[in-house]
Amino acid sequence: MIRSLLSLFSNDLAIDFGTHGTRVYAKGKGIMVAEPSILAVDKNSNVVAIGQQVLETLASYQDSITVIRPLKEGTITRLDLAEKLIQYCIQKAHGGFKWATPRAVIGVHPLMTDVERHAIESCVYMAKASEVYLVDAAIAAGEAATYDFAFIDADKTGYDAYYERCLVLLRGNGLIAIDNVLWGGDVAKKSRDADTLALQALNDKLVRDERIDIAMLPIGDGLTLALKR
Repeated sequence: MIRSLLSLFSNDLAIDFGTHGTRVYAKGKGIMVAEPSILAVDKNSNVVAIGQQVLETLASYQDSITVIRPLKEGTITRLDLAEKLIQYCIQKAHGGFKWATPRAVIGVHPLMTDVERHAIESCVYMAKASEVYLVDAAIAAGEAATYDFAFIDADKTGYDAYYERCLVLLRGNGLIAIDNVLWGGDVAKKSRDADTLALQALNDKLVRDERIDIAMLPIGDGLTLALKR
């Protein structure tokens, strides 16, 4: 309740939390924060500097601190430090106001797993955001309807999510190629295997999806071509 009330005095934010840098955009105000995604930790695991502060004070600490990046290749490696970095950036975007509880939109990598997405979402909530929304980084960067071709060949349980994101990114008459849709013939059999069930569900969905025209090629392990209308 208190967090919801405080959100009335907070800006809506879009946060680009990257391995090398974190940027915070405030609605109607533009980029408010641009900081390196690093923290300095002393020998007792206390945070002594965050972001640009680390670079400015590094020489004075010499060998008494360790510089850590809490995010690597889209995966949070130190949840506690990621929380402190994001909270620092949120407060800085509000002029140092420590009770800021904004609504936040976070750009994430489209291939990020559900576990990784949950970790980032939890991290931003712990940094005192009142509401958190995750969007794919490419979509957040305005790249929707700008691609001509997409190829899907990844974890099978994620195929449907990748397909939906690709549809958003593709322009009209763009083509999606989906590999392994026959799955060694297992898609035609009853199964309890998660990958097989995911492929069966996707194949059924594609046949009925009025947003595309499709053709399945019996080459390799099966290749579906979906043309966006």
